[in-house]
Amino acid sequence: MRLSSLDIIVIILQAADEGAKKTHIMHQCNLSSRRLHAYLDLLVDLGFLESIDLKTENKDDSTLFKTTTKGKAFIKEYRKLKARLVA
Repeated sequence: MRLSSLDIIVIILQAADEGAKKTHIMHQCNLSSRRLHAYLDLLVDLGFLESIDLKTENKDDSTLFKTTTKGKAFIKEYRKLKARLVA
């Protein structure tokens, strides 16, 4: 079954709830690097994710993404709506 964009957004926000690197999120969502970057950029722009620069010597994966309060509220509303549609 193919996931909708909203489903993917919720999975990304859940994966980043406690903070996660891009690689972890990519594996959780089963997305290509290019698609993941597009979603991460969107979610940061919307204020659903914050990006935290870890300033390590390893430049490949030195950013941590963490779900914001606004992102957590989105997940909650998404679940309510999905429950109503399924019921």
